[in-house]
Amino acid sequence: MSRRGVSSSASAWGQSRPTSASVFSGPLPQVPTSQLPQDTPQGYTHYLIDKHPWARFVNPRPVHFLRENLPTVTATLDTTVYRHLPDAGYMSTRFNKSLFPQVVFRADRLPTRIPFIEIPHLEDTIDFRARSKQVMNQLLSGTYDEVDVANVSPSPADQLHSVKIPPVYKGIRPVLYQVVATGWGAGVILEAKDFFIMGPDRRDLHCITFDQYSIDVITGGRGFNKALLSIKDFVWVYSVKPTLQALESPRTTLRQASVPRTTALETTSSFFCRVPHFAFAPIINREEPIYGIILSRTTRYNNVIHARAAFEGCPDAVTITPSICQFSLNRTVPFEILGAHSRVNVSSATRFCEPPVSLEARAHLAGLIRCFLPMHPDEGILPLTVFKISPAEHAWFADRLGRFDNFYRDPVGSKRRLAKICNAACSALAAVNAAGDDKHTHWDVAFVVTPVWHPLRIQITLRDMASEAGWSTGRHAILWVPGSLNLIKMKVVAVEANPPRKEVRVVLQAFPWSHEPLKRLIHRFGRDVPGTRAFDVCVRLGKSTTSANPVYDIVSRMDVFDNVMPRTLADQLITILYANQPLGTSDEPHLKSLPPPSDEERFFRVKGRSVTLTPDQRDAVRVGTGKIPLVAIQAAFGTGKALVGAIIAALLSGDSETIVIVTTSTNAAVAQFTDTLLSLEDFPQMRVVRHISDTAAADNLTPTPVDLSKVLKSLGSEFKDQLSEGDLEKCELFKGYRDIIESYMEHPEAIPNMTDDQKDEYEIAEQYVSRTLKRMVKIMFRVRRPSVICMTTSSLLNSTGRKGIFKSYIRDFRVVIGDEASQIPEPALLSIASRLPHARQVYIGDVHQLAPHVKCPPTANPAVHGARSVMDLLLHAPAVPVAPLITTFRAHPALLALPNRIAYDGQLVSGTPAEARSLLVSRMFFPTPGVPFIFVDVAGKSAQAPSMSHFNENEISACLGVLRKLLGLGIAPQDICVITFYREQYRRMRPHAEQYNVELTTVDSVQGREKEVVLLLTTKTNFNPDADTFINDYRRLNVATTRCRHGQFVFGHAKSLRALPTWNTLLQWAYSLRAVVTQSQVLRYFEP
Repeated sequence: MSRRGVSSSASAWGQSRPTSASVFSGPLPQVPTSQLPQDTPQGYTHYLIDKHPWARFVNPRPVHFLRENLPTVTATLDTTVYRHLPDAGYMSTRFNKSLFPQVVFRADRLPTRIPFIEIPHLEDTIDFRARSKQVMNQLLSGTYDEVDVANVSPSPADQLHSVKIPPVYKGIRPVLYQVVATGWGAGVILEAKDFFIMGPDRRDLHCITFDQYSIDVITGGRGFNKALLSIKDFVWVYSVKPTLQALESPRTTLRQASVPRTTALETTSSFFCRVPHFAFAPIINREEPIYGIILSRTTRYNNVIHARAAFEGCPDAVTITPSICQFSLNRTVPFEILGAHSRVNVSSATRFCEPPVSLEARAHLAGLIRCFLPMHPDEGILPLTVFKISPAEHAWFADRLGRFDNFYRDPVGSKRRLAKICNAACSALAAVNAAGDDKHTHWDVAFVVTPVWHPLRIQITLRDMASEAGWSTGRHAILWVPGSLNLIKMKVVAVEANPPRKEVRVVLQAFPWSHEPLKRLIHRFGRDVPGTRAFDVCVRLGKSTTSANPVYDIVSRMDVFDNVMPRTLADQLITILYANQPLGTSDEPHLKSLPPPSDEERFFRVKGRSVTLTPDQRDAVRVGTGKIPLVAIQAAFGTGKALVGAIIAALLSGDSETIVIVTTSTNAAVAQFTDTLLSLEDFPQMRVVRHISDTAAADNLTPTPVDLSKVLKSLGSEFKDQLSEGDLEKCELFKGYRDIIESYMEHPEAIPNMTDDQKDEYEIAEQYVSRTLKRMVKIMFRVRRPSVICMTTSSLLNSTGRKGIFKSYIRDFRVVIGDEASQIPEPALLSIASRLPHARQVYIGDVHQLAPHVKCPPTANPAVHGARSVMDLLLHAPAVPVAPLITTFRAHPALLALPNRIAYDGQLVSGTPAEARSLLVSRMFFPTPGVPFIFVDVAGKSAQAPSMSHFNENEISACLGVLRKLLGLGIAPQDICVITFYREQYRRMRPHAEQYNVELTTVDSVQGREKEVVLLLTTKTNFNPDADTFINDYRRLNVATTRCRHGQFVFGHAKSLRALPTWNTLLQWAYSLRAVVTQSQVLRYFEP
């Protein structure tokens, strides 16, 4: 028995393997994946089993079906079947298992169609490897004879001749490669599309060159028109011959070309093989143009030589050059919308040419390819031509950002174009988020972290790094140890930047499956140093698994109107949003009006006390619980919006057929809403579940009693009498395994001391929990059907997608409540309507607080078309009912004058008496008695760090003086929060905050939270009013100055800040209170 009382044997953990007494001496019948045997039968063999190192893992398809009886060959590669590479590349075992042939040649039911990508057979691959090996041996032995083809006529320059079924050329059948880089002079770089070509021992065949001396077997001509070729185009390759590099230095080039590649093309790249004979595979262009957005331009001698742009359908930027543009790039401006013609986007994933012989073999091959990196991991596809959009399109976009009269005139056409521009904008936003990522390959010395962890941790120091540049916890990195043949993938677990020294210290942790390979490499190539072991490494940051807002990545891959059928609730919701018609003009009765208002008081029990709703809260509940498909609650800070939202959710969940979804942008906000729901005592039958993704679960700093994992663990004990014997066993096993995982999540310090048995047990636990999660959710919906499910917006879209854990239950999701809706972007609303077409949507937020985060100017096209706040959109829609919450309970009533000036036009009223906010006014003096506010005018100037962020040492000194005085008054450290505008000031203030045990945060991270006393640091001096939109944003200032309950101190350079209109409003108010004081003067107010 294991230490948790659960048997660790394979059978007890539900991992018993069926054994067969049969011995197979030939190939097995072709069957779908669902019918594969668990284990490879004893004695299994086939005619190719000795021809390739991995041949024993596959069951080759009958070759005659691909020769004499080939089904109709199609050029279409559906990306829901032949999927794009995930952000983790081949690190995802689940994805790797999808890389086998999808067409099954069953003897009793032959397929009628087959995509061209599945034509190559293992025979073809083995022959290709043999021919290339012969060329290699001839070259290395000095007997290779190079054939000159310069006299062959060039291929026609007007088109690329392609074929779905490649011809046999001189008795040779080709294999398939794909264009992954176009920067190789007059040629391109190709990547093999069958892992059997280069795996495990022919890395030299992974990437090969394709140039103007290659012969097209279709036309007989030499070369190709590179301008007609696109990234991701497929090429049939018949054989290989040495590159010029290989001819000049065979052994050195072979050695360099056999090193695992981290990218297709670098300045130091070596290639041993090139293409002598080829044919182009099918090429399919998109029927209609797509939209793209310019992100940046590269200029040389006042001339734009190329630009970076993002296009519909993929969240990756591509480089466009003058050769594909129908205009001069000098006429472009950043964030301009362009049109383009392009290929149909396809996956760049390499696949397996044959199906696995068993589930065991499939899992083994899926693990073996983890040491490969995709050579074109991005989804982006280079357009064929790029052009300027028409004046009519410019006018349509202007109208779409205004009244949107075009939607009323042409709803069908408007939806189609709106979907396209939202997609392009979200692609651009996701690409902009990744634009600052570190693209360099670092050569460094790594040190094993001691005590030794499981999985292993190492530490490296990246130099010449002014900032983190994308290195952050949770990101993946790729590691190569010189001398080894494999790559190691690791995860970033700690990052510490040192801008003055331009260094970033990074701690990387292996994955469970890469722990042992890394351990062996360290043993083989490492060296002992005092206290640990060191080894040389080449390390590179992997592609981001998330962006600043994961919703952008998700929407960039979606058609936001794909599932919106006419006259459905989703269709009515979108019409209400965009048709620009007043409320009550619809023919649908439930769209005409809200429930009538009532003066009757409403009481609710919250945490043991009775809470009476204010009139504006009652009205918000009335609006939220009506039947109009789309409503908004404009809730100012501190107005009890979480409570109002929770009451709405609880009231609506009383219908047994309705499941309410609560969504917001961060896990912390989801946890806060969940806790508020659990505090309601009038709804004992309400069953709440909080879903948190596996990725976020490890860093879950705000757990709740109803987190999905806890609910699933409790099913076996709480519903034992309602479960079948098989389901009960599943529940017990799930709980045992989940307990093992959580014990190490809660006590990571125990990981370095794990025994080998405990390591094995932990890995089995992770696999079991991942594999049975959907089954456990199904059991939950049967015996403990949720009333309310709370999750982030990105989790909502992921979990209701094609393979999401809630996909089967979306018809029951009848209401969506969006909290902190000012940070939910417009495309998220549309995507939710598409995913949940039967659900009403209720949004609660403050239009005067921060909009969705973007890394481009807020007025740029990506922001206005992809990141417009839902609240801003709803408040401008005439048909959307809006209930304002204006009674605020957070701050001292005297402080409401400031936000009323900055944002709310005097509408806010206080629901809290002054005596309830006396923590500061009872302990110290203020320039205006009874108004707990001081602006500290800090002398001196700010400076800019190498990271381009700003800091101000004088301001830190002034802040620390006030902080010490506050602590001296007996204010508890946990009641104080220091808020900074700039990241560098945050970094420099952090040691002091840790010393005094006070909270330190940034303005952009503090929305939705509050503290008793706030110290706000503005930092920067000498502003440019036209350029400094960041600190001059009235919404950011509103958030910054409304976090306190009892009082606030603002630090800044008054003369500089007065140049900014929003800050001038604050300073005028402060001067009227005589509350602008110097650094030395402020300390006098603490004197008895």
